[in-house]
Amino acid sequence: METTVFLFPNLTGHLNPTLQIAKEHSQKGNKVYYASTIDVLPFSKKHGFEHYSLNSLPFATGMEDAIHDAKKEKWLESLIDRHTDKSYKERKKDIERLIKDLDPKWIFLDEFNYSDFILLYPFMKGRRIVLLQTKFPMYYNEQVPPLNTYAFPGKGAKSLWRKYFFKRNMKEIWGWLKYFGKSDLSILRHKFKENDLPEKYTINRQKVFKPTFRNLEEWFLVKEELDFKEQKLETWQKYVEPEIDINRAEEISESCKSFVAKAKSKPEYKLIYCSLGTVLKTHTKGKEKIVLAFFQNLIDLAAEQPNYWFYIAVEKEYLKNLKPKSNGVRE
Repeated sequence: METTVFLFPNLTGHLNPTLQIAKEHSQKGNKVYYASTIDVLPFSKKHGFEHYSLNSLPFATGMEDAIHDAKKEKWLESLIDRHTDKSYKERKKDIERLIKDLDPKWIFLDEFNYSDFILLYPFMKGRRIVLLQTKFPMYYNEQVPPLNTYAFPGKGAKSLWRKYFFKRNMKEIWGWLKYFGKSDLSILRHKFKENDLPEKYTINRQKVFKPTFRNLEEWFLVKEELDFKEQKLETWQKYVEPEIDINRAEEISESCKSFVAKAKSKPEYKLIYCSLGTVLKTHTKGKEKIVLAFFQNLIDLAAEQPNYWFYIAVEKEYLKNLKPKSNGVRE
């Protein structure tokens, strides 16, 4: 019996798209594990898969800031972690233990766990490592604008990419200064060299958001026909049909069932689900007012349009600052 491992964070929007792949591997006789912190255990068990507990988070991904966010001296704590290689050492120990205990033949990496590839590289022989993307391709293309813009393909794409790279470079310079040379990127580059990865897998930063590695197999869990026709993939990349498991197990509360029933009780009613997706606290830091304004506008709209019923997904810490005005909103 072979083993398949999913190295994923506790993000529902990233985990759900993997279920169909996990089931297919299970049906072929593989033992399937979700390897992560204890937070992912309920997800694993709910869907009938094994859970392998890790005590660490991926290094060089900004997790130090998130870990120490509630501490008074959070900057100092993060600085010490980076300069003592604490996150790297803990993750390396976890990955080596995982390989020894499970000996997986398939390893699926979430896009947020990109740095784990550096630690997995020494164990690649006889294994297949695949990076899973839940988004459309985010790589530089002279015709296709950055994924985080509202633009369409055309001549303006190159200008938008220049602006994006400039802003990102400024942010990286600030990270380098803030942590005295130990920014996420500098740590990633250092560990790439330290672990003797060949240039074949050079770090690929010609993209939006997180870096990846050239020649590392990469699947996009989206339908090719929905992407821009100008988009081009590399030889190691491919589109995979959306892995949606419509029969997945879900626990639905009675209050949720009641709200949905009311929203469907009349033909003129419209049920609208609204979520910002995988928006971590680190992404919205300094932008809390914008997030609150967005959801408050939805609440105001629900009060003005009684035929619209909004089911919103929002962080609990934002709820205390939102003012409900009608029964047409449920969080």
